[in-house]
Amino acid sequence: MSRRHPTRLVAVVLAAAFGLAVLAISMSGRGDAAFPGSNGRIAYSSGDSYSYSSAAIWTANADGGSPTLLSAGPGVSAPSYSPDGARIAFDREGGVAVMSATGSGLVQLLLGSSWQSSSTEWKKNYVDPHSGKTIPIVKIQSFVNEWQNFDHPSFSPDGSRLVVAESGGRRTNKSICAVEALNEFTCLGFGNPNAYFNYENDCDSCGSHLVSIDPHTGARIEALTSLGGERRDTKPTYSADGKIAFSRIYQGNSSIFVIDAPGGTPRRVTNGSDDRAPDFSPDSSKIVYSHGYADIGLVGVGGGAVQLLPVPAPTEGFGSYVNSPAFSPDGSRIVLRRAVYGSGGRDGTGLFTMALDGSGFTRIVADGYAPSWQPLPPPPPRPKARAKKGKVRLNGKGRAAIGAIVCGGTRCALKVLSARLKVGKGSCRQVRTRLARKLAPGRTARLGIKVFGKCLAALKQAGKGRLTVRVRVTDALGKRVLTLKVTLLPPKAHKGKAHG
Repeated sequence: MSRRHPTRLVAVVLAAAFGLAVLAISMSGRGDAAFPGSNGRIAYSSGDSYSYSSAAIWTANADGGSPTLLSAGPGVSAPSYSPDGARIAFDREGGVAVMSATGSGLVQLLLGSSWQSSSTEWKKNYVDPHSGKTIPIVKIQSFVNEWQNFDHPSFSPDGSRLVVAESGGRRTNKSICAVEALNEFTCLGFGNPNAYFNYENDCDSCGSHLVSIDPHTGARIEALTSLGGERRDTKPTYSADGKIAFSRIYQGNSSIFVIDAPGGTPRRVTNGSDDRAPDFSPDSSKIVYSHGYADIGLVGVGGGAVQLLPVPAPTEGFGSYVNSPAFSPDGSRIVLRRAVYGSGGRDGTGLFTMALDGSGFTRIVADGYAPSWQPLPPPPPRPKARAKKGKVRLNGKGRAAIGAIVCGGTRCALKVLSARLKVGKGSCRQVRTRLARKLAPGRTARLGIKVFGKCLAALKQAGKGRLTVRVRVTDALGKRVLTLKVTLLPPKAHKGKAHG
């Protein structure tokens, strides 16, 4: 007898088998920022990722203000921002989904799957293959579970792919016990002289490895690490220069490994027995990670000496753990989760930010884990005004080029507000300016001036004057006012010819 089950059955079975340990692992998560920029909002998981009622992804300002729910549902956790901060990839329903940074446009790229079967049979005169002992009647119960899940996505620096951890396998559990008769479900107690019990557990191709997928379709691009040997490669993250860091769990130990480029051989950068959840610094030179759940470690991308960051100890409760650190996009701070055991430690549990020296330790969220700090693109260069140096002489028609406007990093719309000529103690407005109204980013427009009428006559009479031109520049940053100041000289006088 076999039956297809949704992914949630896997979560229920695992939770029953491993109890609170599963919850601790799910809430360790993986912080993810890696990409440089200005510091934006912080996305984080909330609730139990195995719960259908509380699993959710929220975002908040860097100080914890304006919390906003983006997505909720089965298995929703582990958010990870794209390099431009516009998208978030995350775990959902045993697979991977992508949405905008505001929670709109959700697309499920991959779905987890599972299959289970069970059977019961009775045998007479069963010979134990290990001891050779013959048991009169035994009951054999077999459970088979096959699964495939994807989790902990992270964007590549150019946004063209996601690296994810793919886990799966076929696990067979078999229990054999002595019974009194055929079709008897009750096993003989251990005190019975004919009692017999044997338990076998086999897992074929079980483990987790890293693959890259298309962030728009979910199509597989390539395998980055191999699968097998019950080795688990998990919680990957990209650096800004294209490296991939991840946790490798094998024979009970977990260390941080790095792949320098797709297709490269993973190399070990830490030698701890419980190092997890790595995240690159924005300049790709360092890796921050959870070190034994008790500390936050910092190591160079090439390995070497490990620095333990001074996370302040809680003042209440009877113990704590820290995990899922992530760098801020400007590299000045990290965000991490600290949990304090005991009812008195409630105020010491949550998401915190701090500088690398431990200063400025501040709680921003009471219920959160697996944070990712949004990188915002640096502001585009501001438009600039350049005035001609020295004195500028008008031509015979009262015209001159007095300077230039240099457009910034976005398209500019330029408008002259006023141009007033100050002559002596007075002023006059008979001045016109000429300027290109729209400019492409980085382009330059010359600013021309024309003085006429009484202003030109006054300027000629005074011999010199000061011209102030106010220019309004509107771009993606809003309205800005730039000021040009130049000193104008009147046109050169022409000597008249004598008439006889």
